[in-house]
Amino acid sequence: MTQQYAQDLISFQDRMKLRKIVKKVHFSHYPKEFITDKEADMFIESLLPDTIYKLIKAGTDSNTV
Repeated sequence: MTQQYAQDLISFQDRMKLRKIVKKVHFSHYPKEFITDKEADMFIESLLPDTIYKLIKAGTDSNTV
């Protein structure tokens, strides 16, 4: 049986929103050359499903994305 992750269940639009949020909030002090979609995806994969949905909601509510 394979394990499904919350990242696999979110839509492409939500993934793009999450990438923007992660890059803007969590990677704000990183050098620009390290802020890539791959790095953002690795960070997103480390989050719990509840956290992912809360980030999407918070980003949408605050007009961050």
